[in-house]
Amino acid sequence: MNEYAKLLRPSLGQVAMTLGAFALMLAFVTFWPLASDNLIFKRTHATAWAMTLLATPAFYIFARTYGREPLTNWWRLAWTAGWVMAVIHSYYGLFGLHDGDIWSVFERQGFALAGTIFLLIAVWGWDVFNSWARPDWEEDDILSRRPAFWIGAVAFFISTVLFNNDIQSLTCGLILTASLLVGVLQRIDGLDGWDDFFRSEATILIFTVGTVLIAMFGPEFLATADMTNTEFAAMQAKWTAWPVIILGGVAAALFIAHAPTILVDWGWPNWQIAGAAAYGVHVYAGFGGGFDWSFAAMFDQQGALVSGANVSLLALWTASALAALLG
Repeated sequence: MNEYAKLLRPSLGQVAMTLGAFALMLAFVTFWPLASDNLIFKRTHATAWAMTLLATPAFYIFARTYGREPLTNWWRLAWTAGWVMAVIHSYYGLFGLHDGDIWSVFERQGFALAGTIFLLIAVWGWDVFNSWARPDWEEDDILSRRPAFWIGAVAFFISTVLFNNDIQSLTCGLILTASLLVGVLQRIDGLDGWDDFFRSEATILIFTVGTVLIAMFGPEFLATADMTNTEFAAMQAKWTAWPVIILGGVAAALFIAHAPTILVDWGWPNWQIAGAAAYGVHVYAGFGGGFDWSFAAMFDQQGALVSGANVSLLALWTASALAALLG
């Protein structure tokens, strides 16, 4: 191996973090379905969620940097981890659900979707091979690189967002789609570095507005005619919890990683405010729609512990968001 290739090797920390994320995902897709009565079906779906999340950083890095500066080892590692999970997903789907009959996959999913997925696995795998086998992978415009990105972006969006099978698939697909949009906007704005990513108003607005709107109006498209208003309100309350988890989770992660010195540099105040706003929407959907603004009804159904925790969290989060807003 020449000296140039040695310089391009990922660091031990990068490999460890990628393998750690992959191991957590693999443990989830292995053990979570054991509690169900349809093991292979659940593992097929869970591996689809996992490969979407593992590949998301690679899609973001590509959208933001490709053609302007060399791709990073983070891209190569995330791209590889996503593809390996995609192979595991294909194994469960093809041999577990369809007994190795490729044509039955096309009959069930349709030629366009199934053909795109099979093509993606092949092109994606060839690109992963090139990224490790060629010393000049970082700068060279390998023929498979752009087709793999575009086929992957289309396939993931169609399979997880348009033809989603469950709320988990939709959530993972929206995370990937939002990351792509953020990468494109940062490419336009010329933002640089992860601190710019989290501090960017484009990032926060896309994740906040996108997740909250989906959570509020998504149930409108999935509600059935025989659902009661109470059942619909319960669905909306569950959906609006996801923006809180995503936005609040980012704020919490930034606080743990960077408090108390450089929180502002990483955009923590805006994430904290966005999370509080999302929690307000969740409270509105649950307390207003589910309990008709009745504290008695909420305490009767949730109990004193859960209800008290929710009220306390709303008060503390609101106070923290106001403090962040005032600097």
